[in-house]
Formats: sequence, C-alpha cells, structure tokens
Amino acid sequence: MSFYMDVASMLDDYGVDIEVRKELVGGFLMSDDQSTLIDEKTAEKRHEPVIPVNQLTSQLIQYLTGGTQTNADLMWLSSGKYYVHTMVNVPSQGGLFEVTNSSNYQDYSNLIIYELKGDDAHQHGNSTQR
Repeated sequence: MSFYMDVASMLDDYGVDIEVRKELVGGFLMSDDQSTLIDEKTAEKRHEPVIPVNQLTSQLIQYLTGGTQTNADLMWLSSGKYYVHTMVNVPSQGGLFEVTNSSNYQDYSNLIIYELKGDDAHQHGNSTQR
C-alpha cells in the first residue's frame, strides 16, 4: 500500500496570483535585461500559496528542508517543477523573487516547496512595482 497526498485543492484554496519565468537555459536567465524578466509572453501564471518568512515560518522551512538554515524571504508551495534561479513575480509581496532552494515531496505528494529570495528592492515586500 502506498501513501499519496493530493494537495492541489489546498494550493488553489490558499493561493495568490503569481507569474513564473519559464525561459531558462542551464538554470540561467537568457537575458540580462531586468525589464523583460516577466512579461505576458514568457511568464506562466499560477495561483499558489506564497508565505512570508518570519520567526514562525522560518522554523517550518527549516523542518521541511531537512534542518538546513534558510535566509529566504518567502516560502512558495507549488505543484510545478522549477529550477534554482527561476524568477517569480509575486505582486502581493512586492515584486520579483528568485528561487534559491527547494524541497521535493513528489514521491508521495504533488508538492514542491521553494525558498524565494528578493533583491534589495524586493525583499519583505518593500518594493516599488516595475
């Protein structure tokens, strides 16, 4: 008997609208032009939970990633597979963030947990929209 937990409805119920940059080659963005990182043609629209990292959620991330210390700004729960360095636009949290680490639970669920880090202009929701 195998165990599998389908979290798709939970992701949808607690999700926010985000856009994920899809065009990566070897984990690197194809363009250095920051103004074209996210646009209608190159972004995948998703509706999934993105949670700010604070004292409580940092302990959860540490547990979920097997005890590793994190310096992430956001935790993103997704059913999609993405590479480290993927750029994610999270309007509800102030802009662009980069995937820095992930924990894949797809052996027994359709869940991958990503750690997101913003640059100086986008961490902790302190940004101006581009």
